[in-house]
Amino acid sequence: ADGTPFLNLLDLRGLSVGQSADGEERFFIVGIQADVSENGSEDLPLDHKSQMQHIANLVRDELTSGLQQAAIITATTDTGALCEIRPYEEPKWILGEVFETAA
Repeated sequence: ADGTPFLNLLDLRGLSVGQSADGEERFFIVGIQADVSENGSEDLPLDHKSQMQHIANLVRDELTSGLQQAAIITATTDTGALCEIRPYEEPKWILGEVFETAA
């Protein structure tokens, strides 16, 4: 919060947990980040990236069930009315493109 630049590793994915009665997908966007400034501006070593990915997978596994339940409990329509959510038997992680940016 002091304005010092840092390097950030960000894993951003969607978690699709079910559908509303009208077929609308219900999902969350989940971001997991890590400060990797101590590694400098060079590419992260493969073993470090693998370790960070493993940690992100563990975090996602812990979040999945709770987020699915939250979507079912709090589902509303655009008008604010409650709507029924049909949960998937297994929530699905939505993968996007992988890219690197320099700040």
